[in-house]
Amino acid sequence: MTSISTRAALLLPVLLVAAGCSSDSAPFFPEDGQAPIEGPPEQLQITASNAPLVAALVYQSAVRSTQGGAFAVEIGSGLGGGAAKPSGPGIALKGIPALVVQVPFGPLIVDCTSGSIALSGDIADPTGLSAGDTIRLVHQACEEGGATVTGVVDAVVDEFTPVAGLPDNYLLGLLMELSDLQVTVGSSSETSNGDVAVLIDTTNAPASLSEEAAGNSMRFDGDNRSDTLRNYATNATYNFDGEVYLFSVITQGTVSSTAIEQPVTYTTPVALEGVEGDFPSSGELLTSGDASSVRIVAVDNINVRLDVDSNGDGEVDVSIETTWTDLIN
Repeated sequence: MTSISTRAALLLPVLLVAAGCSSDSAPFFPEDGQAPIEGPPEQLQITASNAPLVAALVYQSAVRSTQGGAFAVEIGSGLGGGAAKPSGPGIALKGIPALVVQVPFGPLIVDCTSGSIALSGDIADPTGLSAGDTIRLVHQACEEGGATVTGVVDAVVDEFTPVAGLPDNYLLGLLMELSDLQVTVGSSSETSNGDVAVLIDTTNAPASLSEEAAGNSMRFDGDNRSDTLRNYATNATYNFDGEVYLFSVITQGTVSSTAIEQPVTYTTPVALEGVEGDFPSSGELLTSGDASSVRIVAVDNINVRLDVDSNGDGEVDVSIETTWTDLIN
């Protein structure tokens, strides 16, 4: 589906987010690592013939789980003072969202290249964010970076902890609802509806950055396909090695789609790792179905191998050579 592939191409080099505000209502990763996933009672039988489609669907879905963080950046400005990774604004659907609070807050109309965003909210302290503050972003055909956005994002501040004397360093948690949020790239559109909790941690920037997010359910309706993520979570960390940021990502969730007859679940038994701005160069993304699985193995930042176990005996029945680019097209 063109819209998914196009948007995934924008997001894939920064596969991020998952699991982490303090609210007890959100499905976050446990602190000691990735939780086991219990799949739905009926799942897809994964075979050599459908494995490429399933692998592509899951990878694209894991990438799209990051969009809550991408839109969260609109609540404030990007990181400054050299702390930010070299990335564009969140509306361009790439880069780690970094929210420096803009107060006093709304109602405020922010102009885009064309169109606008109307920001409003109920903030207890006009000098900064605090738990319980509410924020609404109404996108009015806002075009930036080749993407046009229409729709609503509602957010509740779960946590905001700034670092004294360092305006670019903070911990920010948001509980978000996306309502008819349509992203159009070229002639293709995709509309999102659902919930996501986002935690952004820049307390140790520029040495390290992290973004986490998780949600109960998020539906993506595109030109020719509808996909739904449930009980999903992704967790990304960035560490600066003196020249570039190196990322490490774990992700999990359940995907159902009109493109497949039954849902599948996915996890990362080996974290996806690589250089910011590029595809993962190592790691594994495992998709499980009915007594069957397909494992995406990163050979390098260009090539991947799909190891298919069609009968659930733990042995690879067939391996399929492909590329990261093929998985998003």
